Amino acid sequence: GSLTKLGGGTLTLAQTVTNTFSGPLSLVGGTLSISSLNQIGGASSTRAIGLDGGVLAFTGPTATTNTVPVTLGAAGGAFSITGTLLNPDGSTT
Repeated sequence: GSLTKLGGGTLTLAQTVTNTFSGPLSLVGGTLSISSLNQIGGASSTRAIGLDGGVLAFTGPTATTNTVPVTLGAAGGAFSITGTLLNPDGSTT
């Protein structure tokens, strides 16, 4: 399966357990808010994140290194990082 966030507004994923989701993740508008990379499959997931007009908001309490590849579409995208440090270690195209 895949997850696509469309349109305005914010979708917040609650952290209860590690999500084993491994399909493509696309943000085509609005914001997807997470406090842990485990909410989208983990920091070293093989799944890519596509930003095409959306925002990935990271609100986690601890420093994290992201190794998930990020692809920017024609509309671009953004990261919003609050309260911690997110180290980019994956590819961005």
